[in-house]
Formats: sequence, structure tokens, C-alpha cells
Amino acid sequence: MRKALVLIMAIGLAVALLAIIGCGDDSTTIQTPEGEVTIEEGDGTITFEGEEGSATISDEPPTEAELGVDVYPGAEYVPGSGMTMTGGDAEGAGAVVTASFSTSDSYDEVVAWYNDELGQEAFELTAEGMQEASWIVGDEETDIITVSVAVEDGEVIILISRVMSEE
Repeated sequence: MRKALVLIMAIGLAVALLAIIGCGDDSTTIQTPEGEVTIEEGDGTITFEGEEGSATISDEPPTEAELGVDVYPGAEYVPGSGMTMTGGDAEGAGAVVTASFSTSDSYDEVVAWYNDELGQEAFELTAEGMQEASWIVGDEETDIITVSVAVEDGEVIILISRVMSEE
């Protein structure tokens, strides 16, 4: 299963590189140390097929059910920040879901809400000009959810990520 998650992460890196250099075709094949990977783009999704398995990445905003936790009330999705990657091979399947949200509510209000919502106190980092709170929830083997709250340019940004695996 770890191989599948490594594949998903490697594919995510390939997507980022392709986005940077630009890709005019709907289908591209690249050679990697692990073998050939075919990338197909369309309708906001990118699908990878390789010798070690496959993965699909979507830029649609994930739902609260997919994220595994509620989004702070009134927070707005940050366009382009969401990503859902699913994939698998003969050893198992996995998924990574992530998205950012912003709110004009105070950092303290958002942290207090997530402390209540998640049933645990945040791990907080504070330094000159920096405030950040983080939570890690889930069973730590097949479903890990992280929530981070930080102040950026006067706005409170909430980043939610979830990594799931099936072995």
C-alpha cells in the first residue's frame, strides 16, 4: 500500500511540473524510473496510468464528506486550492484530498470552533507575526486528517487535508 501512496505523491509532483511547463495535448506519455506514465487531461481531471497502478486527480472543490471534517461555518473555498487524488495498484488503493478556505472571522474564533468540533486542543505555534494551529485526527493507519489554521495577509486560512488508504 505504501507503494501506491508513493506513486500518488510522485504523480502529484508530475502534475505540478506539467502545469508549470504547460502541456498543449490532451494526452502525454513520460518515461519515469518506475516505467512509462500516460497522462490524460479533460474536464478538470487528470488521469495517470502506469505500470505500478493508476491515479486520478481532480481540481473540483472537495465536499466535507470527502475531507472528513466540517468546514468552518461561512468560510469560503479558495479557488484552485482543492485537489482530490485517487489511485491504486494490486497492493491496495488510496486517496489524498485537500482544500483551503478563508474567513474574515478572527483566528481565535476559528481555533475555538475547531477545538470543539474536533474534540481536542490544537497544537499552536506562535512567533513574531505568526499564528498557526494544527490538529491531526483519524486512526493514523488508514485515515489521517490534518486541519491547519493560520493568519495570512490579514485573513484566516484553513487548510484541510485527508490521506486515506485501503490495504
